[in-house]
Amino acid sequence: MIHIFLPNLKEKIEGAEPAFNVMSLKSLMEEMHMSDKIKSCVIIAGKVQGVCFRMETKRVADRFNVCGWVRNNRDGTVEAVFEGEMSGVASVIEWCKKGPPYSKVVKVDIEEGSYSGEFEGFDIRFG
Repeated sequence: MIHIFLPNLKEKIEGAEPAFNVMSLKSLMEEMHMSDKIKSCVIIAGKVQGVCFRMETKRVADRFNVCGWVRNNRDGTVEAVFEGEMSGVASVIEWCKKGPPYSKVVKVDIEEGSYSGEFEGFDIRFG
C-alpha cells in the first residue's frame, strides 16, 4: 500500500511542529474524484416531445460519461437527472438548452443535488 504524507499546514503556519496525516493513495484519489462529481435535475420545456429528445439526450450523456435517466412528463416537459464529472454534466445541460434539430427549447430549470453514485449508466425511462 502506498501512503501520502501531508503536513498539516495550519500547524506549520502557526509555528508549531508539523503534524502529519496519513492517507492511502486510494482514499485520496476517491476523495478528490468524489469532489469533482455533481448531480443535476433538469426540466426542459418547449417542443421537446416527439422530436427524439430522450434518445439524443442519452447519446450525449453517454458521450460525456454522465449517468442518470431521462423521461417524458405528462405535462409535455422532459425531465432528466444527470450525475458525473462536473464538466460532463455541464456539457449535457448546455446541449439540453438547444436539444435535437426538431425541438424548440424555451426553458430549462436546473436544480443541483448531492452526488450519490446510484446510477451505473444512462437510461431512458418510460411511464
